[in-house]
Amino acid sequence: MIFRIVALPVLVTLLCRSAPALSALRPLLEAASVAAALFPFFATWGRLTAARIALGRARAEKADWPGAERLLTPIGRRLGARLFDATGEGRYHLALALGGLGREGSAHRLYEQLAAEIGERSEWGRRSAAAVAACHSAT
Repeated sequence: MIFRIVALPVLVTLLCRSAPALSALRPLLEAASVAAALFPFFATWGRLTAARIALGRARAEKADWPGAERLLTPIGRRLGARLFDATGEGRYHLALALGGLGREGSAHRLYEQLAAEIGERSEWGRRSAAAVAACHSAT
């Protein structure tokens, strides 16, 4: 990682010195080197979020509501984590856990958010819409 952070700007500098025509493209080359240096951070973040979702789903399937909530809460709160939960599976299981813990209001808000945000594009959006419809028909 340190190698990327140091080597890429050095490479850009050497390229610009050896080929003066590339000096006009230096901002573009520097932006590309920053993206290449930061890519592993984002890839790791995505893998960690996927692992949280898998573990949270397993806990929710076993009705271990506190464990599922602890694992899945970061997915429901952070915008960056939502990027890696595009289908809404993690947030759906978080809503299940919240409902299992007796926090129906929070669960209902999360179901509504998922139904509005994801809708029919995924199984989890459809399940959330069904949960919202069930809550409205019960009241």
